[in-house]
Amino acid sequence: MADIGYLGIKEINIEQVIIDERSRDGTWCRLPYPSHPNGYPNYDNKLHCLPSAFRFEDILLPPYYIVYYTFNLRDHANYIRKRFLAKNRSCSDRQAYCVLYWQGTVRKILREAAEKLADAIEDDIVLRIPEANGANVFATMARAGLFLKANPKVLVTKVMIVGKGKMPYNSIKELPKSVRNVLPVKAQITFKDAFNQGYAKFKGDEERAFKYAWGAVKNSYKKGKSGKWIKKE
Repeated sequence: MADIGYLGIKEINIEQVIIDERSRDGTWCRLPYPSHPNGYPNYDNKLHCLPSAFRFEDILLPPYYIVYYTFNLRDHANYIRKRFLAKNRSCSDRQAYCVLYWQGTVRKILREAAEKLADAIEDDIVLRIPEANGANVFATMARAGLFLKANPKVLVTKVMIVGKGKMPYNSIKELPKSVRNVLPVKAQITFKDAFNQGYAKFKGDEERAFKYAWGAVKNSYKKGKSGKWIKKE
């Protein structure tokens, strides 16, 4: 990927964070986009994705920091075209702008910067996809004086939010139904405690925290033929 981006950090207050239920209820997540006529494929498919993701106000306390990476997509597209041309291959606009060529690297750069900031501030965590937690990123960034464009062709900006973390699950009643329906009560307690520990350990990375919690459960339980988990003998 061409090295054509820059990082930024901006502190914001609670009044600048715009919560929008369209981020939470799937309205935006299910909008069609190229090759995905039904919207985001992981919607209602993974525990760390919508609609199971935690609400912003339930897991994050101020002060908040917007960490953003702005990337020149047009220059990168030209870089891709040159690479194709060097191999005597044609390159369509769709190929030149394809997210597979840049998004993973951009998100890695942003994630590492956000986690570095969170490491420097006691008890801070990172919301890696703040839209999933209910934040309207466009409106929140505008309140902070940073204006984003939808479907940009020149500058793309990816955003994460850092803030003080709160314990995600205070009781087993708050666990997702998909967990409560298959685990006995003692295993649910193990899951809850391990998830909270993993959530803090991995700076708010829900996907890693869920894997950490299931790993703790698997130490003492196994899945039975019915699909429900039972104590190991």
